[in-house]
Order: sequence, then C-alpha cells, then structure tokens
Amino acid sequence: MSANNARRHQTGRTEVADLGRRRTEKVLGLLHLRERLALAAAEYEAHDLDGAFEVFQQQLDIETAIRSLAPQVYEARWTEWLERDAALAHAPEAPHPECGHCQLLARRSLSRDWPPAEAS
Repeated sequence: MSANNARRHQTGRTEVADLGRRRTEKVLGLLHLRERLALAAAEYEAHDLDGAFEVFQQQLDIETAIRSLAPQVYEARWTEWLERDAALAHAPEAPHPECGHCQLLARRSLSRDWPPAEAS
C-alpha cells in the first residue's frame, strides 16, 4: 500500500468517525427536543390551548426521526416516553410543577395576593 493510499484510508476513517459523532449529536439533540415537545404537548392539551394537535404532531415527527437514525435508542426509550407523557398529563385544576402555563397562573395569583392583608 502506498503512502497516499494509507492517507486516504485514514481520512476515510476519520470521516466515518465524524459522521458517527454527528449522528450521535443529532440524536441527542432530537431526544432533548422530544422532551421539550412532550412537555409542551401536555401543557397545550391540559389547558386547551390552540395548536395542541400541531405540537403533538411535531413530537411524533421527532420520534420518527429518532427511530430512523437510532432504532435501538427509540426502542429503549419508548416505554420511558409513555410513562413520562402520562406523568406530564394533568387537568387545569390540578397544577403540574413542570407545566409553564400552571407556573404562570400561580405567579399571577401570588402577585394578586401580595402583599398579604394585615391581620386585624
């Protein structure tokens, strides 16, 4: 094997390693985005906000992308996602600590009741 072939071969390996790293980074980014969309979907659904279906569809699209890029990760996370999504679901009357809308409503109610009335 000539020196030129060896260099090309090593460069080829580097590209493969870079593609593997890029794919891993992309999958990690998609996993993070999926979590954010799941939280948003639960929030939109619980508070009957416009666009709930679209947010849920985006979540499904991200899951599909994860399945195509990393099927093992998808299979490993599937039941975890179901449990997490169920834990995020809530009724508007039962605030969820991770729901941004619930947190906003709580802050608003606290500011209305602040400062507390003086005891007579």
